[in-house]
Amino acid sequence: DAKQLPAIPVLHFDENVEDLPPPFLQIRFSSIRIRSIVYSIIYTQRNKVFIMVIGLICSTSAYSKIPEIASQLKLQGHEPVMPNCFDDPVWNADTDSMSTEEYLAFFKKMYHMSRDRTAQLDAVLVLNYPKSKGPQVQMNYIGASTFLEMYEAFMQDKRIYILFGLPDSLLLDEIRGFNPILLNGNLSKIPSESN
Repeated sequence: DAKQLPAIPVLHFDENVEDLPPPFLQIRFSSIRIRSIVYSIIYTQRNKVFIMVIGLICSTSAYSKIPEIASQLKLQGHEPVMPNCFDDPVWNADTDSMSTEEYLAFFKKMYHMSRDRTAQLDAVLVLNYPKSKGPQVQMNYIGASTFLEMYEAFMQDKRIYILFGLPDSLLLDEIRGFNPILLNGNLSKIPSESN
């Protein structure tokens, strides 16, 4: 049962916070307001409240789905984190026009950014929507880049949620080895304030 997993402390920094309701504590330190450690599980009189920082990972073909998913996660009390290149055009570079040195430097930076981003997360959510390739449609699509981000999350002991089922691909055994939690299209299966 996911509700029995141990709490993971998350430290939030926010320079613009004016009023924080309980159970948050506002502290001033070196002109920066620091929210007290917010635990993934906060016990209340009635139920458990889950607050997680969840990174969204997917193929660029599914980027149009991200705002809706992020909004739903916020409603459930979580903090969604967008993919590295979601709102930054510089990362949508034309790699075909790069020199060998530029190409290698670009991907090295992307891999390091993915590692550093993953370290700040409690979990990742794989948005494996169907992807059309010519006349064929690949269901539950997980591409190479998404697979690498799942691997990074696995190596850093993060929870891995998959929105739909497992893909029928050459990477199926490796993905199963990550021990992902399948949501079958139901985001409410992620522990939240309401469940």
